[in-house]
Parts: sequence; structure tokens; C-alpha cells
Amino acid sequence: MPAVYQAAMFKAVGVTGKHQRRQLLRHLQHHFGKNSFEPEHKVQMLCEGHTPVLSDNVLYAYKEGTTPEVIEFQQKTWQKKSSANSSGS
Repeated sequence: MPAVYQAAMFKAVGVTGKHQRRQLLRHLQHHFGKNSFEPEHKVQMLCEGHTPVLSDNVLYAYKEGTTPEVIEFQQKTWQKKSSANSSGS
């Protein structure tokens, strides 16, 4: 399961703490297997208090007159760094 979906799952059920996420993942990994989920550090970047991620879908027709297809996407809005942090060497 991608990290974006895991973060959305945690948000939907109201899991906010690191300890709560670990307990839930331990239970899910027991049923679905250890490699079914992304590592904790990838999911933590997307959880509360971090950069928001927009997940949505759009209808898009590749050629005019054809049946539109549903395209799912995720968009992460990156925060601009302050000039003191980004003044490279």
C-alpha cells in the first residue's frame, strides 16, 4: 500500500499519534504481510503536522469523442524554504 494511502487511512480513522500508528500497522502487517506497507518514516512525512497531500481523480478523454477515463492523482504542495536555509555555497 502506498504511503499516501496509509496516511489517508490514518487520518480517516483519527489516528494521530506515532504509538497508535505503530500498533495499527503491527496488526495489519500480521494479516497482510510485512512487505504490504511502506516504512514508517515515509508515512510519517505525510501525517498530521507535515506537508498536506491532495488526492483526487479526474475524468480525461485522450482523444475527442472517446469515452473519458478516470485518472487518480496525488499532489504534494512543497513549502518554500526561507532564504537563510536555501542560500547554497
